[in-house]
Amino acid sequence: MSDWKTLKETASFEKGGERVIARIVETRDRRLLDLRTHYQDDNGNWKPTRRGLAIPEDLMEDLRLMVNGLCDEANELREAGR
Repeated sequence: MSDWKTLKETASFEKGGERVIARIVETRDRRLLDLRTHYQDDNGNWKPTRRGLAIPEDLMEDLRLMVNGLCDEANELREAGR
């Protein structure tokens, strides 16, 4: 991950004392969608952990469909009171 270049940070949210950050990163040979937990160092900078998911850019649509389906199912369960 140290050789990854962040092209754009697109979204983030707090999770306990950590932050989950969505980024578009570039490695030597490809572009990735990176969803990763970050911790805050002593200087207040957010640093990536090993906990996360990096998906090749060409699988972006598959990831979107998967997350949308998961949200739909969770909403149905919530509406059913489960």
